[in-house]
Amino acid sequence: MTKGAILRFSPCIAALVFLLAATEDLHAQAHCSRPIRPVCAITMPGADIVSSRMKCRGDADRYLASLQEYRACLEGGLADATARMEAAERFRSCLQEERSDCSLK
Repeated sequence: MTKGAILRFSPCIAALVFLLAATEDLHAQAHCSRPIRPVCAITMPGADIVSSRMKCRGDADRYLASLQEYRACLEGGLADATARMEAAERFRSCLQEERSDCSLK
């Protein structure tokens, strides 16, 4: 490949790398879905109080389980963000030391 061909493809390669990195970051942010409160937490629907309460208890159990999953997801995202920050700090320190082996891995 000639030097001119490499220079023509360099912006395309840079754009592809950027898109892949951005997609990874979006995926890390987007996969935690906040649960929706059960309707019965606001108002108890239905005329049959006993069956409405039983259904609401089931909804509350599912909501609690969803909240626990949501919290675990957020904690995982926080741990990932902390690891990324620590890596960025090491990278910055390496650059400040004017070393030639700096990498953000």
